[in-house]
Amino acid sequence: MTDGGGVGPSIDLELFHDMVFDLRFDRPAPGSNLEGRFQGAGNVPITLDAPFGETGPMLFRFGDMLSLLFDWTTVQSGMRISDPDHLLFEYTRMMMGFRLFRPAPRKIEMISLGGGSLAKACYRCLPQCDITVVEIDPAVIALREQFHIPPDNDGSA
Repeated sequence: MTDGGGVGPSIDLELFHDMVFDLRFDRPAPGSNLEGRFQGAGNVPITLDAPFGETGPMLFRFGDMLSLLFDWTTVQSGMRISDPDHLLFEYTRMMMGFRLFRPAPRKIEMISLGGGSLAKACYRCLPQCDITVVEIDPAVIALREQFHIPPDNDGSA
């Protein structure tokens, strides 16, 4: 399954999944270049971009894709670095289906920020909408710049 479209090279999501779930290593140092650990991956840049604790979060870069993970079993979110506003995963595209029933909502409330894909999509395509996102993990909020999540505002801008 290769995700085409958007800017930049396509991302082979099956290869990404296989590589993430086949990883077997002990706590690599933040910023480690993991490129040499894979057979058959060619020259795909693979890096761990953020430190993580017992339960994450961590940023994992695979080629043009930046992912938010809490452990090596679940990809929470993914973003194409060359096109940060593109909804990379099908489930996020499907979640925007609410616009079929309410094309221009005045207010949206979300529980959990994750990598911010949905929040960014709503922010970009619904500029008049009041968007509130609740996230309890300060470590996730601290990663918002890496995922190009717009800064908070009070609606007066």
